Amino acid sequence: MGGLRFLTVSLAKHPLFWFLHRRMNRSKLTGADIKAWREGIGQPRKWLAEQLGVSAKAIESWEYGTRNPGGPALRLLELLMKKHPIRNDSN
Repeated sequence: MGGLRFLTVSLAKHPLFWFLHRRMNRSKLTGADIKAWREGIGQPRKWLAEQLGVSAKAIESWEYGTRNPGGPALRLLELLMKKHPIRNDSN
């Protein structure tokens, strides 16, 4: 078990690790994108929070740009955006 901890700590100190970590965890969605999509499908923050398993405050912080979604929440958000596209009824 100690060897695994040493390996994890060693990798975390490597500059390439942090470069790749930041690249992999960078959200392509902005808070404005999230808010525009949510409002475009006519759903409140509470609905989105329940879908993602996060708090409505987390959604608010994403929309205001103080935090960014990451990990499973980001992936679920991307899937939800595909499942519930904004409909353009102006035709």
